[in-house]
Amino acid sequence: MMKKLGLFTLLFAFLYACEKSDLSEVSPDVLPVVSAYLQAGQTPIVQITRQLAYGVTDSSALNLPNLAVYIESEGVEHLLTQNTEGAYVADNTWKPVAGKTYRLHFTYDNKEVYASTIVPEPPVNFKASASSIKVPSFDLGGGGGIPEFPDPIDLSWDNTVGEYYQVAVVNIESDPELINDTDDDRPMPNFSNSPEQTNSYELGFQSFSYYGNHRVILYRVNAEYVSLTRSTSDNSQNLSAPYTNVTNGLGIFTGVGADTLNIKVTK
Repeated sequence: MMKKLGLFTLLFAFLYACEKSDLSEVSPDVLPVVSAYLQAGQTPIVQITRQLAYGVTDSSALNLPNLAVYIESEGVEHLLTQNTEGAYVADNTWKPVAGKTYRLHFTYDNKEVYASTIVPEPPVNFKASASSIKVPSFDLGGGGGIPEFPDPIDLSWDNTVGEYYQVAVVNIESDPELINDTDDDRPMPNFSNSPEQTNSYELGFQSFSYYGNHRVILYRVNAEYVSLTRSTSDNSQNLSAPYTNVTNGLGIFTGVGADTLNIKVTK
């Protein structure tokens, strides 16, 4: 079962070289910001917003309406339309195909904004050593003795050529129950690791903050996404601009391949 990447979450074969866009001729207060993750068999959604000047807090000023946004592949142009949330969405006549190259383009501030990516194949042979994990009881005062820790769940998949993968875990309960309800700030029900060149990942009971059903998504990700995540991490230590593969703009236009398993966290 394949699932679309959420923003977030948030995943590499270096299929081709990606370079930072040349923004020297674009005014910094009018740069469009692109966010799009194409996945085979899923309807493309492209979020396009404007970069706000420092000190501006009006979130309604983010949307960029009335753009003619296209995604092209093998000489065929597909026009996207804006939905009620402000994102540009493809119609139901086509969906991305794994292995193909796609090019996004539109005009903004009298300049062509464009980017391209390849949609990766989904992960192969994604499996888990168990479909559930039990959180041990630490109520030592109740006479239960030392708790027995469960074995972690081992995730594995094929990776013979050193591609990059990212694991995301999403709690899918409508009202998830906290495992440790002593914190004032509720932890996020979803989490993910950084992209790694690996074929395995371990989920211990300590990995989860909530009981219930979780969707575990494995993403095969492209080089531009790895560059973005690394530059974003570096920016916590400096003020350099984050990586972008969008010419005359900012952000990311990339493809992902995905597969999904389900895991339940019990008491």
